[in-house]
Amino acid sequence: MDFEGNPTGPSVALSTVPLEGSLQDEALTVRQRVKLRFHDGDIRRPVIIGLSQDEPERTAPGSPLTPSGTGLEVQEDADGVTLRVGKSSIKLLRDGKIIIKGTYIETCAEGLNRIKGGTVDIG
Repeated sequence: MDFEGNPTGPSVALSTVPLEGSLQDEALTVRQRVKLRFHDGDIRRPVIIGLSQDEPERTAPGSPLTPSGTGLEVQEDADGVTLRVGKSSIKLLRDGKIIIKGTYIETCAEGLNRIKGGTVDIG
């Protein structure tokens, strides 16, 4: 399989989707697009996680995935995953840290809750 932005050319991919018999033949014949992720973020280790019914998605590490019409952008990199819509974003880091940015934020935590902002209301 191959994908846009692939610096190494076509390669073998793992798949979490059963692609057997006529389903596989049909997908190959029509060159059906697939949904990809990368094992441990390594672009040389693609994993097919689904068959795409919509427009192609950009899924190379570091390139944003924008589901059609939602305004939601999902970007994965070596550090973690960022969800962004409008002026709001949430970054989930692999080390367990979460960074939330927005114009109005409400939080709740079981442990330390460190808050930074122009105005902070603790109540």
